[in-house]
Amino acid sequence: MADFSCKEITFDGANNPARCKCKAAAVNAYNNTKEHGFAESEAVDAAFRIYRYHHPQDTIEDSHLTVERWIYTEHAH
Repeated sequence: MADFSCKEITFDGANNPARCKCKAAAVNAYNNTKEHGFAESEAVDAAFRIYRYHHPQDTIEDSHLTVERWIYTEHAH
């Protein structure tokens, strides 16, 4: 049986700009990559790479969750 419990994230830089200065760089990388005609997956990967450079201590899973929150929150409205 699958475990559908929610994973608790101990660090979510999306809501703490004092601790994380790379949000703007990651979101800009995503937006610029999309504007230049690259695929969605390539744009997300560009943002993810910037985040990982600044936060190598975070797990891959937490890094993806944080970057996706930043990207899709910016485009939700």
